[in-house]
Amino acid sequence: MTALLIGALTILVSYLIGAIPFGYLVARWRGVDILHQGSGNIGATNVGRVLGRRFGLLVFFLDFTKGALPVAAATLITAGWKEELRPWFGQEGLRVAAALAAFLGHLFPVYLRFRGGKGVATGAGVVTMLFPGPTLGALFTWVLVVSLTRYVSLASLCAGLILCALYLIFTPEPFAPDRYTLTLFCLLAVVLIWLRHRANIVRLLHGNENRMRDHPAFPVVTRMIHVLALGLWFGSTVFFTFVVAPVVFHTFAVLAETSSAERATLPLSNQFNPETSSLVAGAGLRPVFPWYFLLQGLCGFLAALTALSWSWH
Repeated sequence: MTALLIGALTILVSYLIGAIPFGYLVARWRGVDILHQGSGNIGATNVGRVLGRRFGLLVFFLDFTKGALPVAAATLITAGWKEELRPWFGQEGLRVAAALAAFLGHLFPVYLRFRGGKGVATGAGVVTMLFPGPTLGALFTWVLVVSLTRYVSLASLCAGLILCALYLIFTPEPFAPDRYTLTLFCLLAVVLIWLRHRANIVRLLHGNENRMRDHPAFPVVTRMIHVLALGLWFGSTVFFTFVVAPVVFHTFAVLAETSSAERATLPLSNQFNPETSSLVAGAGLRPVFPWYFLLQGLCGFLAALTALSWSWH
């Protein structure tokens, strides 16, 4: 029962922390009622639009932190009370519950009569703690889309989809008993972010969504991504074609010329010979091809997209 009480208090405190309306408080500190300025949202984007970029960044940092801290605390509590909490929350239940509580706290803060933000910054803090790998891909997507379009809302929507896709692709058996709570949270968080952006989606479709002001950093970012994409595309092609493949085929060809005693550490049958060595080498390289072509396609897409963007602005 003590473990259940600790878990319940963790979830409650996570909600109360997530519900702290930093955007509203920072704006009030500057003498502005953010609920009646701009879009009326308490998030970092609206604060930055009304008060300036530095205050928007401050609110983003604070909202990010209030999402990350509850999950970090729940992780420490789970480590200390692992066996006691397992019957009530399972392996990841408390971390996910704290994450969801903090996220919902930002969306529906009790301090502002449940009128909250859209969950992007707080959600970023939460998923950074839960899914650090996919979060990097989502962050890259956000930076890319903002640099290309200047639409923060569109960037947030795309980043959410990429986060979910990367998690599902790279997580073995995402719906296994020890992972399904994380998977459900990932899906639910993305759905909630899209629902909270309903008005933005309508404005995007009608072409009257608010855009960020141009900044010298935007073209620099797009050119950097363009150069990196071209470099990775060309470099991976050269490396795979002229280094990896020849070395692998040559290595197996040399092995085929050796006796069974000389290759005792390799479980190769007596049928392994110069004629079959190329088949074995090809079989060894075959699993690489889907990822190689995916990387090539992604690099080509990024290079073309960033090149086209130079004519948009």
